[in-house]
Amino acid sequence: MTQTGRSQPGVAPLRAIRAAAIRIAAIRIATIRIASIAALLVCALRAAPVRADNVAELVRQLGEDDSDKVRLSAAINLTKLGDQRAILPLVKALGNDTDKGVRGAAAVGLGKLVTDRSDSRVKKMAAAVLTQARDSDDSDFVRGEAAKALKAIGVAGSGRSRRRPRRVARST
Repeated sequence: MTQTGRSQPGVAPLRAIRAAAIRIAAIRIATIRIASIAALLVCALRAAPVRADNVAELVRQLGEDDSDKVRLSAAINLTKLGDQRAILPLVKALGNDTDKGVRGAAAVGLGKLVTDRSDSRVKKMAAAVLTQARDSDDSDFVRGEAAKALKAIGVAGSGRSRRRPRRVARST
């Protein structure tokens, strides 16, 4: 306002433009917040079934993948998930896999996953394969992990020694 009591020309339109800009900015911020919340909800709702799908995919990788690194990762991740459905694939891997790292990881997994709540038939099968691995696997590492797993699941008896007896040549 001037000293005569009149408004300066152009001030009122500037105030209106400023107010409109503030309203537009507030609407944009609210829209971004709503979109962010919606995105988080979508992620949260889609995350629930991933675990079940993940177990199936890891079981497939453990049994079928050509890469020993992929099979090893699958065995480790199945153990971390703690799902009882991983026990039989780990039993199969311990008995049949060509890589000692995968067999060792399978033994560790069985030691963690087989509990008193596990089905008795599954527990017996796991104990049998672990005992066989402890007694006759080619790798000291696998034999050691199998022995630890047997102890962890409460299977008594030490069976044969962890180390294979060496044959001593007799002199005649």
